[in-house]
Amino acid sequence: MPRLLATLERHAPGWIAFNGKKAAEAALGRPVGYGRQPERLGPARVCLALVLRRGAWFLGRALLARARQDDLTRAAHRALCGNSATTAVNRHPAAWLIERDKLYAATIVSLVAYQGLRIPEEVLAREVRHVRTNTLLIEQRNIKGKIVPGQKVRHSRPRSPRLLDPVRRDVTKYLMATGIGEGRLFPRQDGEPWKVHDYKNWTRRVWKNAREGAGIESMPPYDLRHAYASLRIRAGASIPELAEELGHSPQMTVRTYTHVIRELQGEPVVSAEEQIELARSGALRAREASGA
Repeated sequence: MPRLLATLERHAPGWIAFNGKKAAEAALGRPVGYGRQPERLGPARVCLALVLRRGAWFLGRALLARARQDDLTRAAHRALCGNSATTAVNRHPAAWLIERDKLYAATIVSLVAYQGLRIPEEVLAREVRHVRTNTLLIEQRNIKGKIVPGQKVRHSRPRSPRLLDPVRRDVTKYLMATGIGEGRLFPRQDGEPWKVHDYKNWTRRVWKNAREGAGIESMPPYDLRHAYASLRIRAGASIPELAEELGHSPQMTVRTYTHVIRELQGEPVVSAEEQIELARSGALRAREASGA
C-alpha cells in the first residue's frame, strides 16, 4: 500500500494536467497551479479523487446503458404487444411479411418474436430436427458463419421451450413451401450457414421494409425478443420459467423486465397463442379495410 500511495503521489501532477485544473481544485478544495513544479496532492486525496472521478464515470455510463435498455424494451413492448388485453400485439412485422408471402423472412421473425430466440446466433443455427412436436430444441449457435454447440451463457444446458401453435404453423407452412425436409432450417442458396454479411444485408434490405411496413419507426431485430417476454408475462409465466425460456438467469430477467411486469399488473391473463392470433386477425382486418 505505501508503494501504491507513493506512485499516486508521484503521478499527481500528471493527473492534474489530464483531468483539468477545475477537477483538481474540486478534489483539493483549494486552488492549484501548473508551474514548472506542479503542486503535489497528498496520497489520500489522490486516491479519493481518482476513485470518485472514475467511479462517477463508470456509474454514469452504467445508468445511461440501463436507461437505454429500458427504453428499447418499452418500445418493443408497446409497439409489438400493445397496452390492452384485447390488442396484446396490435402491430407485428411477421404478420406484414406473411401477408406478402415472404415466408423465409416471416419465419425468422416469428421465431425471434414468438419464441424468444436470439438473432442472429440462435435463429440461424436452427435445423429441421430442432423443431419438435411440442418443443423447440436450442442447443447450438451460429458464430460468424460457424455452427458451434452450447448456449450463450456458459455451462447452461440446452433449452427446450414450448413450441407455440402459431409458430408451429409458420414453420410447417415454410417447410412445405420450400421443400426443406432436413438439415439447416434457414440455409443460404449454397446450403451453408449465414455469414455476418448475410445477416447485415438481411437487416438492411428485408427487416427494414418489414419494420416500416408494420409502422415501427426504429428497432433492431434482436429487440423482437422483448416482445416474446411480454407475451409470456401477459400469459402468466413465472420469472424462473421465463428465464429458462430466454436462456439467462432469473436475476437478469427481473432486471430487464421489471417495468413490463409492473405495466401488466392487473391486466387479465391472456395466453400467448391468443395474443398472437388477435394481432394477426387485427392486421388482416386493417389490410382489408384499407383495400390493400
